[in-house]
Amino acid sequence: MSLSYTTYTGDGSTTDFAIPFGYLEEDHVSVLVNGSPVTFSFHNSTTARCASAPANGTTVKVMRTTPLDVEEVEFVGGSTLTAADLERANRQAIYAAQEATDAANDAVGAVESDPTSGLPLPVPGAANRFVVSTDGTNYAAKTVAQVQSLLGIDAALPAAEAATKFLATNPGAAEYQLITAATLKSRLSLPTNVQDADLLGTASAADTGTSAGNVVVLDGSAALPAVSGANLTGVLKAVTAARFEHRTGANAAPAPFTLAAWNKRLLSTSVTNGISGASVSTGGGTQGQITLAAGTYLIEVEGSLGYTNDTGLDATDYLGSILKLYNVTDSADVLTSVGFLRTLNSAAFDFKNDRVSGYFTIAGTKVFEIRHWVQVYKLSDGSAGTSTPTVKPGHHVGSSITPNIHTVVNIQRIA
Repeated sequence: MSLSYTTYTGDGSTTDFAIPFGYLEEDHVSVLVNGSPVTFSFHNSTTARCASAPANGTTVKVMRTTPLDVEEVEFVGGSTLTAADLERANRQAIYAAQEATDAANDAVGAVESDPTSGLPLPVPGAANRFVVSTDGTNYAAKTVAQVQSLLGIDAALPAAEAATKFLATNPGAAEYQLITAATLKSRLSLPTNVQDADLLGTASAADTGTSAGNVVVLDGSAALPAVSGANLTGVLKAVTAARFEHRTGANAAPAPFTLAAWNKRLLSTSVTNGISGASVSTGGGTQGQITLAAGTYLIEVEGSLGYTNDTGLDATDYLGSILKLYNVTDSADVLTSVGFLRTLNSAAFDFKNDRVSGYFTIAGTKVFEIRHWVQVYKLSDGSAGTSTPTVKPGHHVGSSITPNIHTVVNIQRIA
């Protein structure tokens, strides 16, 4: 513990620092910041006030320097000897001795005493030493091994391993060992699965229901309750479907098509219809027309063709056909099949099926028809052929089979 100075740590705002030691004259006291003198004044006899606050983290040293080259009191023969003079002369000697002691201790690196007990601390003589009080009256410097012994650590720490391990003392000995996570959980009385309910507790959803601001939960059937979905966008809703067909009875074939023209394929039966806003006309002048509401659809159409040799066939002629989905409302083609050519032969009749499929989207209710083009061509130059077969949108299969199906339309509304 120094006797003639004290140190503080600046904080950037404090300007007053205590003077804990005595002094003879104010000019014997000085204030240094990081070793350099600074301007200060005496707030009172025990407080030095700096002109500006020392910066944060700086070392502020308040010290006394008692002059030795001038006697504070000169005793002359025959003069009156007073107690005050004796006290002043004595204090000069004591202050000078204290300052010399502090300077000597600082020069040799002496360690100050324990501020609590006042016991002197040993001078550090080597690296990696620990100051320990073993008897309550003295401090001693101990090596690492000595400290390990005092702490009951008699064995070296085990080497680290690749797997995740934890360092703990052996329950049966005063030594360290590496233990696994499972062993650590066991010692801490934790279950193997730390996510068990007894660790996490229980939780319940708050503010559930179908009112504004509620969280919607599934009902007892794992289904959503009845709430409005009007504001949902981009959500794939349940797919609905419909199937329409053109059917005839046994030995009943449809009326023939007109060659070199678009012919409407008829539809006579709604086999199933789960699409809201969808319908099919099965009679009258609109027979075969399909009405669909706004949405996105996937459609698959298959229509058969049958022809007979009524007037003779030219072996160089080909029967060509194209099937399409036509938007009657907007007078526009929607989907068109690839063209199909078939060699005409001398058979009494022959069949072929055309198919078209694809996706389309409509913004409002529209009316559609399935249309078929049939024409006889010369393959050599694409000119009209000379054969005039009777082409029908299908053909009866036999007298014992009913119904005969000539056109099939499968529709799915997907959005």
